[in-house]
Amino acid sequence: MADFINLVVQDGPTRYKILRVIGQWGPAFTLPVYEAAILSPQDNETYTSSVAFKMISNTQEDYFNLAFQDVQTSQLFQHNPNILPFIRSFQANVEGSTLFCIVLPYDAIVTSLRSILSSNPIFSEGMDDKMIAFVFERVLLGLDAIHKAGKHHTRITADTVFFDLKGSTAYLAYAGSLYERTNTNLEDLNCLPVNRMLAWGLAPEVKNDESLEFVDVYETEKSDIWLIGILGLELAYGRIPVENRRELLDIANYVCTSLGDLTDTWEQLRIKSAEFARGGDSLELATALSVNQTRFSGLFRGFVARCLDDNPEHRPSAEQLLNVHDFLKENVANMKTFSDMVKGTNPHLARFVDKDLQKKQGPSSKQISHLSFRHNGITYTILEPIGRWGPEYSLTVYEAVTTTGFSDPCPRHVALKMARNVQGGYLEVAMDSVEKNTSFNHINILPLNTHFTKHLKGFETLCIVLPFDSQVLSLRSIISTHPKFANGIPQTCIAVALLYAVTGLHVLHTKDQDHYQITAGNIFYHIQDKSIKLAFAASCYERTYAAEGSGGCPINRLLSWGSPPEVDNLEEEEEDLFYEYDTFKADIWFIGIAALELAYGRIRVGNRSELLRIASYISNVRRLPDTWEELRTETAEAEILKTQPTINFLEFSKASEKPQRFDPDFGKFVAMCLDAEPTKRPFANELLQDDFLRNIHQGDSMEIFKATMIMGERDLDKKKGVVIG
Repeated sequence: MADFINLVVQDGPTRYKILRVIGQWGPAFTLPVYEAAILSPQDNETYTSSVAFKMISNTQEDYFNLAFQDVQTSQLFQHNPNILPFIRSFQANVEGSTLFCIVLPYDAIVTSLRSILSSNPIFSEGMDDKMIAFVFERVLLGLDAIHKAGKHHTRITADTVFFDLKGSTAYLAYAGSLYERTNTNLEDLNCLPVNRMLAWGLAPEVKNDESLEFVDVYETEKSDIWLIGILGLELAYGRIPVENRRELLDIANYVCTSLGDLTDTWEQLRIKSAEFARGGDSLELATALSVNQTRFSGLFRGFVARCLDDNPEHRPSAEQLLNVHDFLKENVANMKTFSDMVKGTNPHLARFVDKDLQKKQGPSSKQISHLSFRHNGITYTILEPIGRWGPEYSLTVYEAVTTTGFSDPCPRHVALKMARNVQGGYLEVAMDSVEKNTSFNHINILPLNTHFTKHLKGFETLCIVLPFDSQVLSLRSIISTHPKFANGIPQTCIAVALLYAVTGLHVLHTKDQDHYQITAGNIFYHIQDKSIKLAFAASCYERTYAAEGSGGCPINRLLSWGSPPEVDNLEEEEEDLFYEYDTFKADIWFIGIAALELAYGRIRVGNRSELLRIASYISNVRRLPDTWEELRTETAEAEILKTQPTINFLEFSKASEKPQRFDPDFGKFVAMCLDAEPTKRPFANELLQDDFLRNIHQGDSMEIFKATMIMGERDLDKKKGVVIG
């Protein structure tokens, strides 16, 4: 994917520059969709607009033919007002290969409903059923046209329904205009990933097993109607967090029963459907599951229930739903506020709507979106908050766009830190962090793009410009956006990442600098020079992930609740000094915590005490089980055994061992880092000599890491005998 970044593709006089990956398309959604800039005739740096861009080489014959078929199918509906059209398609010759390209409208024109749900706080719990009726009318009109043409859709989700920001209407994407956005906001590693909903959310007659492999062939139009019901649930609740496909089918079955009222929250619906699935006396269940009143109408519940009937023959057609069902007939006429709600309060979308509307909204107390300023010939436009930094993470990091011109700018996305001279001395702290960062020029230390002071809104402001997603990817971002890494990455890739992170840390320690902000979110893969870099001081910040609020300790506060145990021994008046904590051995502890995050995808604990118990257990047994849940269970059992002196704790651990996906060297490495006694933790240079890191061949390591983590390949250079599991 990254090989196409900055590629310029020409279609007659029009030139497109590939900027970044924004989604997937094709069978199993394995092919990347890009954001592309339409370049001005003068140069490759200025642009006129942005588009979504599908691209496939003729060397991929099956997919190449599929793209042609999609375009041919879409041409049947190019003028249908309810189906999202593509802009154009063409072939281009690039370096001896023929590329088939499909150009689609992008965020300045349309945005998917899933993006609206994830970026607008007022929709975090879902939409009003009247708004859903507005969407359903247009989706069903498009679907009815598809069915009457003898076609099936097969891929209906909230990510394939788009809202027109200018025309205030909705479209159903289909065939050539179909793709799924890469969206981390709706990911939760505790449940099935929302961007794989088309695998685990299929109709019962299409999918009857627990596998998550994608099924691309539907047998009936009624399978599309099932997906309309699933779409209704996603719009109603904002997302569909379930543990497995069986749970989703149980929920659908419950909704279709006479007891199955739609509850106010998804958690209530999960609980009631689970009770129903377990069976019981019908009168007792009716009493236990009764719902006095919910925010959803009975008509909406009835509409969803008709779509989710497990018997396809009992589901209505798209035409019947449009013409017969009272839910649409009574609600659509009353839907007057969808456009105002989407445009008027959404900080992510507001930057695309009319300037007059933006002025009416007034400034936000939480952010300074839309602020533009110019420095050294470059215009910086702030888009939205993406993270936190500084003492107690009290300062905001923004996504921003830099341009070199006003009339036809070419956007380059950056991360932007800002500190003003009125923020409780934070300006001095920020300047100190810049000085620390710029004093190191090392391949494994992430540098700043630039930094400068600017007089903004009446205050002297320090601006720190950092590379962003198109230039660098944090390991946490890679893990959170790739479902196959939801439960951790291969051990070889962990070793490669930690080898270079510890190398960077050793450089800091030799210069008498501590780090104290080491997490998977501050270890980056640099796309341009293909290296792994440790963010330090001014280049550190913690990304905000919307899904982090659900249960347990949030990952974007890991540096707080994941601190080493000696921090708990500080006097209360010293707690404000956590940010400046300068013990090298604390950095080694954080290396161990980062190793756990990489190994298991995420650290899911109820509180800090549980994390410390897990660390203590690892230090004792010096090994890592296959899954995080196994680690939590073994730790809990070990706590019980501590109260039984007749049972040898280590013997218990050895007795429960089984073949592991992590070898003993990795377990010992993590155990050393997580020793509760700081003096027993090794120094960074000693970690580099440990067997776990010493066995990594530096010449091949980055090739291995890139092929597995970035390119998504499983089998690597077999000639060298290197295989990633």
